[in-house]
Formats: sequence, structure tokens, C-alpha cells
Amino acid sequence: MTRPSVIFVIGEAGVGKSAVGKIIAREKNYTYLDKDTATISLTEQYLGESSPTKNKHDRESAFYLDTVRPLEYKTILALTLENIELGNNVVLTAGFELEISDENWLHTNLDVMKIRALADLKVVLVTVDQQTLLNRLITRNELRDTWKLNNWDAYLKQVAAMKIKWNDTDFTNLNFDNSDALPILYNIKVNNLIKTL
Repeated sequence: MTRPSVIFVIGEAGVGKSAVGKIIAREKNYTYLDKDTATISLTEQYLGESSPTKNKHDRESAFYLDTVRPLEYKTILALTLENIELGNNVVLTAGFELEISDENWLHTNLDVMKIRALADLKVVLVTVDQQTLLNRLITRNELRDTWKLNNWDAYLKQVAAMKIKWNDTDFTNLNFDNSDALPILYNIKVNNLIKTL
């Protein structure tokens, strides 16, 4: 029996992870999981009722980062594992901003260790140019992006610092430039990505 594949589609907010992840899942007929879809309703309820600021859109507070965010990732990894145990290939879309900066995370997180024992891991890091990023954050008009837009230079530094520090023998690493482009050029880029997966 062929081992299933898990594709983490990762990147900062506004780069178009979900759009890329859905294309991959549709073209390859994989199960699609999205962190925001799976957790946003519970996250916003929890933040609104329990965070010190009572701000359901605050994704920069220590309360979110230390208390809520770990629960979000535990949830989506559990959903991924459940699908892998059923033999399904999975595309999982989430930022993974903190996780990729921990070079030992693949070997210390129990959920991802279970996933890797059963499936081959591929990671697609989605990036865009600065103008595309700004346009998309403005266009999607989400309150959770307020800090990013109000602290644009700081956010750009955060985006630029996003590097995968995991051992490259533990996964297949792919990069995808999701910057705005003419449809014909974008389709070529997408088709090349699908072929490599």
C-alpha cells in the first residue's frame, strides 16, 4: 500500500495560502483542511470571552499566542492524522510561522511525529511581493489584519524573516511565488507546482 502524502501549504497572512491549497487539493483530489475554517469560530468566541482585551480579532496578544494558537494547531494536526489513518492524502493550509522557526519541531511535536510515521511530508512555502501582499490585505478587509496594516514595516520584517529551519531530509520543500500575474503566466506557475507534487 502506498504511503499517503501530507502537503503543508504555509506562509504569512495575505499570501493566498488557501487559494493555492485549494488548487492543489482539487487537481490532486486530496482532502483539504484549512486552519481558519476549522478553528476561527471557536477562536473568536474564546478570544472575545476570555482574552484580557476581549478582542476576538487580536492575533498578536500573548493570550492568543500562548493559549489559543496551540489549540488551533493541535486541532488541525489531529484532523490531518485522522485522515492519514484512513489512507487519505491531505492538503493542510496554515501559517506555521512559529513552527518552522523551531528546527526540532518535526521531532518533538507528538502529533506531527505520528503524521510523519504514516505519511510523506511535503511543504509548499507561499510568498508574494510586497505590493501584492498589501493589496490582498486591504481587499480582504479582515479586522484580524488591523495590526499588520497599522504596523506595516514591522509586518514586512516578520514576513521576510519567515524561513524553514527544519532538516531538509525530513520533508520535501517547495516554494511558490503567488504574486499577482497575468492569468496565462499564473496558470503556468500553478501547473508546474502541481507537476512537482
